[in-house]
Amino acid sequence: ERYSYMTFWAITSSPLYTGDDVTKLDDLGVRLLTNREVLALNQQGRPAKPVDANTDQPVWWTRNKDGSYTVALFNLGSEAKTVRANWSDLGLKGNHLVRDVWADKYLGLYSGGFEASIPSHGTKLLKVW
Repeated sequence: ERYSYMTFWAITSSPLYTGDDVTKLDDLGVRLLTNREVLALNQQGRPAKPVDANTDQPVWWTRNKDGSYTVALFNLGSEAKTVRANWSDLGLKGNHLVRDVWADKYLGLYSGGFEASIPSHGTKLLKVW
């Protein structure tokens, strides 16, 4: 859930108010609050929008200033689910390079879209070219 709330904060370009005592953060808390790539997504000032907000597995997206796309897959349900982002919903065609932002890992080229199994209350934060 901590990744989910930080992902939602980043993609909506919102100010962040943390209730944590920042002098007592655990390692995950420090990683969440200091990830430069996630901070840059938030600071670009381009709020994402949902493809369909009326689902427990929403996909949010925005076009970045550099021409890439930020895509976030969420699972708000109580069990793991496969969540899919269709390129056509974002106005894209063909193959696109996908990077998992939180994992700091390129995942490869994907045609038509990208899907992943997302745990309950989990997320995937992607950058797509």
